[in-house]
Amino acid sequence: MKISVVVNTFNSERFLDACLKSVATFDEIVLCDMHSTDHTCAIAEKYYDPPLVNIIPYACNACPTKRVVVTNACQGCLAH
Repeated sequence: MKISVVVNTFNSERFLDACLKSVATFDEIVLCDMHSTDHTCAIAEKYYDPPLVNIIPYACNACPTKRVVVTNACQGCLAH
């Protein structure tokens, strides 16, 4: 069974590197950024490695379709 981890980010540059390293052993990481204005996306790009690490930029936290987009992006069971 594959396990997918969803990481929601917003201006997370201080913590993102450690966060992504801590979940690196899972089968898949889907990073969902919500319009960060710091270096969050640049840090995430260092880890971009489909199909292991996927980035969904400019997601809206309140958007009702966000769950559908994230679910469709994941290959395995979700661990939020």
